[in-house]
Amino acid sequence: MIGQFIIDLKNWIPPFELQIRLFFIWIASLFLLKYDQSLNFDTRFQVRGNLTTNNEIILIELKPSDIQFKSNFGLKSLIMLNENSQLNDNYYWDAEFWVQLLGTLLKLNPKGIGISLNLAPAIEKDSLSSFFLNTLLHHKVFWTNSDVLQFQDVNTKSNFLIELGLIKDPDGIIRRFEKQFSKTFAEKITRMNFPYIDPIQPVNFKGTAERYKKFYLNDFFNLDIKHLQNKYIIIGAATNNDFEFNTPMGTFDRSSLMALTIENYINKDWIRSSSFFFYSLLLILFLMLSFLLSFHLQQTVSLGGLVFCLLFYLTANVYLFDKENVWLPLFSPLFISLLTWFFIVTYKASQFEKNNFILLQEKKNHTELEQLKNNFVSLISHDLKTPLAKIQGISDRILFNSPSENIKKDIITIRKSGEELNGYIKSILNLLRVESQNFVLNKENYDINELILRSIEILAPLAEEKQIKIVTELEPLFPIDVDPTLIKEAFQNIIENAIKYSFPKSEIQIISKEINDNIIVSIKDFGCGISSNDLKIIGRKFVRGKDQAFDIKGTGLGLYLVKYFIDLHKGSVDISSEISSIEKSYTEVKITLPTRTT
Repeated sequence: MIGQFIIDLKNWIPPFELQIRLFFIWIASLFLLKYDQSLNFDTRFQVRGNLTTNNEIILIELKPSDIQFKSNFGLKSLIMLNENSQLNDNYYWDAEFWVQLLGTLLKLNPKGIGISLNLAPAIEKDSLSSFFLNTLLHHKVFWTNSDVLQFQDVNTKSNFLIELGLIKDPDGIIRRFEKQFSKTFAEKITRMNFPYIDPIQPVNFKGTAERYKKFYLNDFFNLDIKHLQNKYIIIGAATNNDFEFNTPMGTFDRSSLMALTIENYINKDWIRSSSFFFYSLLLILFLMLSFLLSFHLQQTVSLGGLVFCLLFYLTANVYLFDKENVWLPLFSPLFISLLTWFFIVTYKASQFEKNNFILLQEKKNHTELEQLKNNFVSLISHDLKTPLAKIQGISDRILFNSPSENIKKDIITIRKSGEELNGYIKSILNLLRVESQNFVLNKENYDINELILRSIEILAPLAEEKQIKIVTELEPLFPIDVDPTLIKEAFQNIIENAIKYSFPKSEIQIISKEINDNIIVSIKDFGCGISSNDLKIIGRKFVRGKDQAFDIKGTGLGLYLVKYFIDLHKGSVDISSEISSIEKSYTEVKITLPTRTT
């Protein structure tokens, strides 16, 4: 059992030449895996598109005309400004306006209020004259860039990203969150700590910036604002287009980007990925799966199975990414699977051509060898016939001259041995003739009963010598198309065997009849019979029964030729036998020939 297990296991292990190919395919897929990871999910987000609108975060956008300034810039000039002008954040500072706006919003008991405008310097400047710091600096109100000195050497746009904990990749696109400081803006407003040990995590983009609900101040006060209760509210300015950030899902302004980070925190939506080593093992799994399918199955079946497995993986991949925020590589498994299938198929094709070439060479060598063998045997058989005929002729002449009894007995033995040798030569020549590639049946319309009677006539002296009676019961038959030489040879071989193995003074029954579209000829002798073990092997080339009497000569070709001749006529040979007492032992051979052949 262990040995068989080892043999089966070897069948599943690829040859060394193929192992080298598979190894290089795996190495190539590792380079693509790097590319897979460098994409950082851009394609996934773009294919997925916008998910459901987030109702937990509300954006309020201000216009210059929404604020009544008390500064030296003058109210009239500000109101007349184009609404699309690029304004500095300081334009939006008015203490009374912000106190009124924040006071109204705080009455709704929001989870937090975030201001994306950089107004911290203005608050600090007005802190001595303002009596409303308790509102402006309420514990639920969070201003960006509140610690200005910390970022004094960095531009305002970079300040904003640093405070949110976001970083740009070398191509200028924001894809990752990197925790660099003790508290990011999202951690402050959500009061949640960063949940992962790895300080760098991919950001989960669930859509474009338009996915968040946005209101202008006029619309905001004209609506029932009770729906803002217990929400995160972010206040920004619609006209500050210079603060736009590139992401895989298009450009985001400061308010939308702030909403994105808050959403990732409150829903714990950071994309989770594993190590490069784990993904390398995953690629090995795909490599082995592709190998097993393509190496042990047919080409079309293996391709269908591989496509099914890849579609299943693609479905699971999309589900895990969209529902569980788990990233698995996509391009590298597809690459390694299809490339492995291609290499295995080409390998099998090359091996097939190689084996086909070997088979053609072997067939050619076999044909040449068979021809040499046939020529040799034919030559030997032909050369034996001449001296054999002389021996038989001399034996007949000596017997005709009535020699003494002792000499006569020896001459008869010589003649019988010559006849046996002639039978051997005849059997070998018949075998060579029918197994020749150029052999063709010479069919004629013949009466089967006539062929049976001719065979009996030829073998009558042999039956008389053992005092065996041949009883025939031949039903009248219509002639059928057969090769008379081969069919007569078959009947003659069967009847001769029946005479050989029958007990002296017994009988042989020969019956012919037509049943449906078949002619059935039964030849039954009452002799020593054939054992069940011998019934399994007789009929093979050069094989005789193991329990046969050694004094009965034979080549083991007679029954083989009979079956061969009958098979050529689309017929069959059935042998049954029973060994018991001398009276009940028998052997019956039934030959079935179709009356109609296609």
